[in-house]
Amino acid sequence: MGVKCLIGFHSWNGCKCSGCGRTRNSEHDWSKNCDRCARCADLRSPSQHLWQGEHCSICQITLPQEVEQVWGDLRDSLPEVPLGADRCKAFLLGSLKGGCSLEVAIEEFAKAFQATPNDFRDLARIADTIWEQIKDSLKGLPLRVSACKEKLIADLRSGMSFQSAAESLVKDIAANPHRYRDLPPCYTPSCFSPRGNVCLSMIAPRRR
Repeated sequence: MGVKCLIGFHSWNGCKCSGCGRTRNSEHDWSKNCDRCARCADLRSPSQHLWQGEHCSICQITLPQEVEQVWGDLRDSLPEVPLGADRCKAFLLGSLKGGCSLEVAIEEFAKAFQATPNDFRDLARIADTIWEQIKDSLKGLPLRVSACKEKLIADLRSGMSFQSAAESLVKDIAANPHRYRDLPPCYTPSCFSPRGNVCLSMIAPRRR
């Protein structure tokens, strides 16, 4: 930061100082997006777009472009959360089509995510992660991985926590092994251990 900026003499380029990067809430550049400043990325509300179909007649941005920008903001702000892009974008598109500004659309998404987070998460990726964590406890049991992951996804979608979904799968494998096993005809699971492991017994072919 230069000496001039330190004593308050900024080199303002609209809303942003070209010397230190400080911003001010005036002289924003709304030319490229009616609701997002091109210099400092500040948002304004209510929305100033004048939509004609999916195009703004003022800044010429399209609704899909607007959704992509907001989606990028959300993805960057929640890097540890595996979000489902299609679900998130559909929600944002609905908010923007309803006349919400970018700021309000993000606020509505945050409220919806807090209420029902699994509606917006990438459940397939989460199921993959859970499976990697529990598969060692099921060693020796020939399972159809796809069936196990489908069960995990269904339980997560119903609102279960990650831990509960994992426990539900192990219990269901023990109670209903035929739904998940992937065995040759000559093998059948004979018993499950409390941890969910299976002991295999070979069925001798009948003599004719």
